[in-house]
This record gives sequence, structure tokens and C-alpha cells, in this order.
Amino acid sequence: MQSKDGTPIGYTKIQRIEDTLGYPWWLVHRHHLHSGLVEMARQNGVHIVIDSRVAKLQQQSKAKVSVVTARGKLYTFDLVIGADGVQSIVRRTLFPDVKPSPPTGNCAYRAIVPYGEVRADPLTRELVEDKDGNLIKTMEVWMAPTGYIISYPISDGKDFNMVLSHFREPPVSQVQEVDIEEVRNEYASYDPRIKRIVEMIKLPISRWPLLVTGPLDS
Repeated sequence: MQSKDGTPIGYTKIQRIEDTLGYPWWLVHRHHLHSGLVEMARQNGVHIVIDSRVAKLQQQSKAKVSVVTARGKLYTFDLVIGADGVQSIVRRTLFPDVKPSPPTGNCAYRAIVPYGEVRADPLTRELVEDKDGNLIKTMEVWMAPTGYIISYPISDGKDFNMVLSHFREPPVSQVQEVDIEEVRNEYASYDPRIKRIVEMIKLPISRWPLLVTGPLDS
């Protein structure tokens, strides 16, 4: 952890976290996580229906649930699990008055830069390589009163992932596509090394709201 200009503030060894939790710490791109879940589901006999966004569901007699997709297909199930994200149609059906909302103006850009580009630049290389040229796999945090940047490797060190926190008023409640110059200006006063990596971000980039739901009655 460091201030936005790169001045060190503190650190935590990943080994200490793993020892405390009793589990390894894995950082996985969601695409790879989804692929793994799909593979294991199919191996265990799960039938996966794709391109079937749920548009409507309704409780039927005899404890059945009917589901209608955006393409108009009708399915009937014994059980529906509402693991369908922050804009959940399941929650909207059960609790129509509950809507995810941003408690503050805090939101985040999210971006990935190939590690090869970071290692190829003399200025940014020292963030990801030791003096012998070996890849350093650490999570870095640059902090400022108006936001922060968290960076860490994913995909076995192939990609440099960044979460770029900032504030907007009024608070953001929907994903917004933004101009890359806005992102660069937001972090123009940060450590020149992380600033350079921000400049490596390719379009498109979006601003993601940080939403909270509930508490719910059930």
C-alpha cells in the first residue's frame, strides 16, 4: 500500500493471509472462472441452456416455477435459484420495491493491460519485475483522498488487472461508457509508473457503479 505518489505506507504478505484463512489466494479472470464452472457442471450431468435471458417467472401450482425467456421460450422447474446478479429478475419479482442503489458517489473504472506491455516499458517494468527479470506477482494499492488504484496480476501473470476507484456526483447507478481521456485525467497526478500503465489502457472502458441491495425482510 502506498500514497498516490508511490510513497510506501504498509504491506501484507500473501502467505500470512493464506495461513490465516487456511486456503490459497487465487486471482482468476471471470471468463476463466465461468469456463471452469461450465466444464464441471457438464461433467456432473447439468444441462446448460444458453442465450436464454430470463424475462419473467411465476410460481405455479404444485410448487412448480415457470420461467419465460426474452426469446419467448417457456420452461417449468421444481426450483429456481436467483443467482442472476445485481439486476436480478428473481429479486425484482419477489421484491418489486427493492432496487440496488449507490450509497455514495464511489464508483470504479475497470481495465486490463497485457503484462507484456507493462514489462516492455522501462518505466513500468520495475513494478512487475525484480532485478533478475523475474515476474513479481503482488497486489499494489495507490491511495488518494479522491480515490485509489488497485492492481494485481491475473491469468498466471499474463494480464495486469486494475480497479480504479473515484467519485461522481450525483452517484452513478448504471454502467457508463467513458472517454479514455477522462480516465487519464483522473489519475494524472499519481505515481508516474502507474500513470503510464493507465495510459496503456485500450478502449472501450466503462464506469461501474458500486451498488448495495437491502436489507431485505427475507
